[in-house]
Amino acid sequence: LDDLLHVIEELDDGAGDATSDVAAEQRSTATGVTGAVAAALALAAGVLVWALRQVRRRRTAEAALHQLAIRDQLTGLFNRNQLDAGFARHTRSPERPLALLYIDVDHFKRVNDSHGHHIGDRLLVTVAERLVALTGPSAEVYRVGGDELVVMSDVEDLAGARSLCDRLLAEACGPIAIGKAMVPISVSIGFTLVTSTERSLDSALGEAD
Repeated sequence: LDDLLHVIEELDDGAGDATSDVAAEQRSTATGVTGAVAAALALAAGVLVWALRQVRRRRTAEAALHQLAIRDQLTGLFNRNQLDAGFARHTRSPERPLALLYIDVDHFKRVNDSHGHHIGDRLLVTVAERLVALTGPSAEVYRVGGDELVVMSDVEDLAGARSLCDRLLAEACGPIAIGKAMVPISVSIGFTLVTSTERSLDSALGEAD
């Protein structure tokens, strides 16, 4: 669409130049046929450019609305609405077990009360960014509540799930700088291993929590 719009805009510019040239010829030759045709072409090109721009704006708006529907607006993580679909996708025909990790940010209320909600927001965004970086593109990270996050990742076995938890506990924690102060970050993680297509999301979340 963008390439087509670019081409049409160039044609529109060319038609405008042609209109000027033809207008000069019209004045010199006393005929307005060519000028009228060029003007009509320029008008048609302008209408087409406008229509293509409207289509592009609509698609951009639709894409933004789609992101609003599936993403948490603070952290950029998938939201609770997407958790059901993600769980179903992972467990529909599992080739490997699914590790489902339920993560709570420790002392989150205390941070909000002591430093303000804007600092609590920064803390959540930092934790989200660390989880995404540590789990990689094969995993999915969700924000399902105020300070509650879920990670879903395919693993080889129970040992693989435990290893993932240990790595996140070791590397996702660590303080963030707020002015001259350092605010500590720590998380608590529970997990369960999903190996059956008969397992429900609610039961998996309950066991992990």
